[in-house]
Amino acid sequence: PKTNWTRTRYDLGGAGQVEGNSIQGVGHVLPQGGMAQYAIDFFGLDPRGHAVSVPVEKLGESRVQDWTGWNADVLAVADGVVRDARNGIADRKPLSPQEEPEELSARTLYGNFVVLEVAPGAYVHYAHLRQGSVTVRPGQRVKRGAVLGHLGLTGAAGAPHLHFHVSDKATF
Repeated sequence: PKTNWTRTRYDLGGAGQVEGNSIQGVGHVLPQGGMAQYAIDFFGLDPRGHAVSVPVEKLGESRVQDWTGWNADVLAVADGVVRDARNGIADRKPLSPQEEPEELSARTLYGNFVVLEVAPGAYVHYAHLRQGSVTVRPGQRVKRGAVLGHLGLTGAAGAPHLHFHVSDKATF
């Protein structure tokens, strides 16, 4: 990381590592009310610190299974109530061209997702989940650590990762 960057590695107990890089005071700041105020994209890392197991010259041929973290459990960060979820969007090929969405919304950008209300006016968004993996439904109460789904490659994403953000609304 560069000056003012923070690198945090999370050990997944033998299943590899996840690394987060963030810039102090920046993140994904969007100027409009109700939009994501704080966001991070989590990519899995193998024990060598690599996100993908294929050589760089073959990245275009990679499969979702070649990416560290693919199909990993996505866990609730706190007790809460599911306010929105989607589960039926197919996973894409990594690094494949993406179509321009007709609108900018959770439905078009997130792919499969879960939105969890963890406190009044505090919503946690989990996006790009694997097709068919979402285990919760709107209105359902969940406990911290509950499996919400599995890491996938749906929506506006180039490679398997978890888009995670906290906002003041259940919508994007």
